[in-house]
Amino acid sequence: MSIDILPGNFIINPVVDGGSFRISNFLLRMVRFVNNTEEQIELFKLVFEVFSTNKPVKKIVYSGEALASRISNGKKSCVLLPREEAIIRKEHFSILSDLAVDTLDIKMYYIQSGEEKSEHVTIPIVNYKTQNNYIFPVRGGGWQVNGNYDCLGAHRIPAPASMEFAIDLGLLNSESKYEWNDSMRNEDALCYGQEIIAIGYGEVVDCYNTADWRAFPSDNPESDWVRIGKQFGQVPLHCGNYVVIRHDHNEYSLYGHMIQNSVTVKKGMSVKQGDVLGKLGNVGFSGAPHLHFHLMDGPELFKSNGLPCHFTNIIDMVGKPLSLIQEEYTIVFTK
Repeated sequence: MSIDILPGNFIINPVVDGGSFRISNFLLRMVRFVNNTEEQIELFKLVFEVFSTNKPVKKIVYSGEALASRISNGKKSCVLLPREEAIIRKEHFSILSDLAVDTLDIKMYYIQSGEEKSEHVTIPIVNYKTQNNYIFPVRGGGWQVNGNYDCLGAHRIPAPASMEFAIDLGLLNSESKYEWNDSMRNEDALCYGQEIIAIGYGEVVDCYNTADWRAFPSDNPESDWVRIGKQFGQVPLHCGNYVVIRHDHNEYSLYGHMIQNSVTVKKGMSVKQGDVLGKLGNVGFSGAPHLHFHLMDGPELFKSNGLPCHFTNIIDMVGKPLSLIQEEYTIVFTK
């Protein structure tokens, strides 16, 4: 039997420093178990074990019906015929420990020809630090962060892997509220039309400027999603008008949902930190005016992995410097 993991090189763990303890929060997107023998095998126990400097800190065990319920191979079965596979998706870990965790061991026990056997793999867990110095993609204060990685049901679990650490940004009013309902015009939102700026130096590797649709469930039937995706592509369908910038060290930033014809750059152009890329809008898969932003390890939305983005110029409501935004609904100001 063989075991494959996604992502394949390492798992990113944005560690929260609690002083005397560390909070680890990471996601194994997929693990695949393949019966590469010529015989039927039966899976009977799966063990995830997390380590910190060789010390075990957490163990999760699936067996019997619990194991079968986690398998997504079309038949929810622990019995694999030759060349069949079993896939487990999106196993989330949240761990409180003295030190940050650094290794995940995955071990599957199975029966072949009446004999108990096992196979295991280990994968590093990394507290990834941004390789370049970045500023926030908008200016000013009162920006509320939505869909942060600690909100599992927003970008991290259901969205493509490149969006694992994505954030949505909306501007609050003087009462610290985001004002929006479906009867409002886009122009009525405080953030609508705000300038979107490049977080760092780089080259534009992709952009789109002519989208005028909102492919949101309340606005369009599913048939329209299909039509728009086929006619204009999946990235414009989801992101509307967008820009992707390649930075040094294989880091790529994406800015989505901008106003039609507001994008100021073209593919192949070089940009400086702080250059205006476009204006905040409500186009694509968008329920209200906001900026969708994320960092990833490649240029393609559906083929890349997400990266946490650390910023150099933001503070919270009480003036405390921030780097990586670690909590949903954080209110951010730029320095």
